[in-house]
Amino acid sequence: MKIELPAPAKINLTLHVTGRRKDGYHKLVTRMQKLDCCDWLELELTDTGQVEISCDSDEVGDDQSNYAVRAAHLFFQSCGNSRRHGLKIRLVKQIPVAAGLGGGSSDGASVLKGLNELYGFPFSEAELIDCGRSLGADFAFFLSGHVAAVARGIGDILEKADSVDQYHYLLINPGVQVNTRWVYGNFSLTKKTEKFIFRGSLKTVEQGFTPAALHNDLEPVTIARYP
Repeated sequence: MKIELPAPAKINLTLHVTGRRKDGYHKLVTRMQKLDCCDWLELELTDTGQVEISCDSDEVGDDQSNYAVRAAHLFFQSCGNSRRHGLKIRLVKQIPVAAGLGGGSSDGASVLKGLNELYGFPFSEAELIDCGRSLGADFAFFLSGHVAAVARGIGDILEKADSVDQYHYLLINPGVQVNTRWVYGNFSLTKKTEKFIFRGSLKTVEQGFTPAALHNDLEPVTIARYP
């Protein structure tokens, strides 16, 4: 059995860091939007018991650390995999790597959704989201049916938002790969930042969206390193 499905990119129309948890994860509030730009995956169940991945891009790792591979292992573990299936993943990469567009997380989320369909939907959407949280915060948004959402917590607590589809989005790839973990690790939360967030930006995020509201707290960190 096989299935083909997309893995959409996302953009953070606004992103405001509100604090840091004891475990090192940053708390935030962000408005996210899924895009038409997407990777494509073909999933084929096998009887090998192994998870294999191939990709048309050399920038994507084909080892067991790949989110798509990890997601497959997680699904099989969660459902017991009494049928001892393996999986072949064929990935066509269109989302730029390490561009902040969530490509890796989206690929992994699509593997979870695709396997869930191939297995006859043993898990609800909420159960898949709970399952995906162990892999990364962005999995919740990609596993949800929301085209747009306001996310809180570490980005995994979602509230559906109106899709901002009346605008066109121009994505420019400068060819620089930026590690998200590095960006958060070099972000300094200050009282000035907190004041800006809570007095103005949260209202904008919650009540609606206009292009003038575009702001990302992580932008200065990234530009300072990659001008």
